[in-house]
Amino acid sequence: MNLRRIGAALIIAGVVATSSMPTLAADDGDEMSDAVLKAYKECRAVAAKADSLERQGLHGEEARPILIGGSCGVAGCGLEYLVVQLFSSANVNPQTRSILARVNVSPIGKKTSVELVELKRSHGV
Repeated sequence: MNLRRIGAALIIAGVVATSSMPTLAADDGDEMSDAVLKAYKECRAVAAKADSLERQGLHGEEARPILIGGSCGVAGCGLEYLVVQLFSSANVNPQTRSILARVNVSPIGKKTSVELVELKRSHGV
């Protein structure tokens, strides 16, 4: 009988713990998404890369944050987002480039850090 109660308590605790995590889609305009986008746009490295792409004649779309990891505790949630912004040209031979940045939000004080992510292109098979 006690094992059933313990099992039920663990299952309920697991459901409560997972339901308190933020959703994976950050497109819903919530407060955290706004803070992540603000940090992304204020990053000097991101601004420099966006200026460079615009000078090449590419036009940027709206940046989109995607929750890729995190953990919650007593102090709050520490979350990690990948922010993606696509740039493309509208000429006969279109080009597409992107800016990828990892944005970490700490649970205490909602401090954020932004780090550009570079994709490595492999040549050949």
